[in-house]
Amino acid sequence: MIDIVCLKWGDKFGADYVNNLFSGIERNTTVPFKFHCFTDDDTDVLENIQCHALPDLDITGWWYKLWLFSDEMPFESDDLIMFFDLDTIVTGNIDDILEYDCPENLTGIRNFYNPDRFASGLLMWRHGTQTHIWREFLTEPRKAQAQSPDGDQQWTESQAKSWTHFQDEFQGVYSYKQSCSNGLPADAKIVCYHGTPSVIQSFTETVENWDSKNRNGGVPYHPQTWVKTHWRTHMEKQFWKGQWTGGYPETVSGGGSTMANTQGIRKVLPEVIEKYNIKTLFDAPTGDRNWIKTIDFDSLGCEYSGGEYVADIVADINLPSVTQFDVRSDTPPDVDLWLCRDLLFHFSDADVDATLENMVDNSNIKYLLVTSHDVSARHNSLNKSIQTGDFRALVLEDEGWLGLGEPLEVFDDPSDSPIEKIVLLFDLDKARTDS
Repeated sequence: MIDIVCLKWGDKFGADYVNNLFSGIERNTTVPFKFHCFTDDDTDVLENIQCHALPDLDITGWWYKLWLFSDEMPFESDDLIMFFDLDTIVTGNIDDILEYDCPENLTGIRNFYNPDRFASGLLMWRHGTQTHIWREFLTEPRKAQAQSPDGDQQWTESQAKSWTHFQDEFQGVYSYKQSCSNGLPADAKIVCYHGTPSVIQSFTETVENWDSKNRNGGVPYHPQTWVKTHWRTHMEKQFWKGQWTGGYPETVSGGGSTMANTQGIRKVLPEVIEKYNIKTLFDAPTGDRNWIKTIDFDSLGCEYSGGEYVADIVADINLPSVTQFDVRSDTPPDVDLWLCRDLLFHFSDADVDATLENMVDNSNIKYLLVTSHDVSARHNSLNKSIQTGDFRALVLEDEGWLGLGEPLEVFDDPSDSPIEKIVLLFDLDKARTDS
């Protein structure tokens, strides 16, 4: 058993950084571990993460990292501890790293631009062996800070009696800026961020001037789609990997996408297309298209396109009309109808809001055909808050999400689910006007 720790202080990093780091580690190891977050605010941190209150010390920011070496930490002597900076993504199996027979010295990473220097983005030590690093700092903290203008890692390097480096012991530890801005190396296990761009910037925006020293030669960094694949929450792990088989070998999209459980939507969809003169349809998420491929869109005079988050599923579909797409943030097409089936009841409130805002505000989509649950089915999970990837009964019209208002039509969508599903048709043009 290894104790993995992170530090969240102030407002630079939100709970999503803690949750996603935990999740990345969980997905990429078989080694038993406990995950600890030392923080001044544990709001929205996942329940299965052990949070500990930071002491009220007259220090700020990165200097709190030194406190992790103190004998006040809630660990037993000689316990193996590994520290991760929050701006880190785990992308590959790290069993070998977590099973490392860490010596009595301190293990860290080589500075990516100055490899003879020590960096503290990843650390491993045995509890009780490095207490002098904190003890010496505490003797004269202001003097120690003045002597270490590069921060905690400079002080740690100066005080550690000896150290080893992860890059010397293992393959696959990379800097995003140095090695990953144009794609993820095949052997990557851990990607470390430092400075700009942040993790979120690296998949959402182009960064023109990320480095005051211009070590990228003036070349901007553009969004990297692989980052989104690896930076996601614990509850999303099956959802975003398309692993909802749940005993339904017919489809990787789960029981709701079997032919038996789609009889209702297969009848409703052509009727809606004909009645509302739908000429273009966007199916997001597509899943593996198990059932929708039976709909003859050509005969209906409707052009089909689809968006799916899971890259492997998109590759397996191998159609130019189906692309990788994140309903929460990617720019939606201007179509007559957005089909959103069996998705939103797996989304957190925040992701429901983000999805609807994106699809309504950033497009001219006319209609939304979306799965909900019957308002009469007052299930104990009804509209409760969840983490994305979990499940709750969701009644869209009951909550009035994003001012969607009353649906134009309500259709039955029977399945073997114990909670009665329905499909709602909303007029998004009206929702835009009313808002």
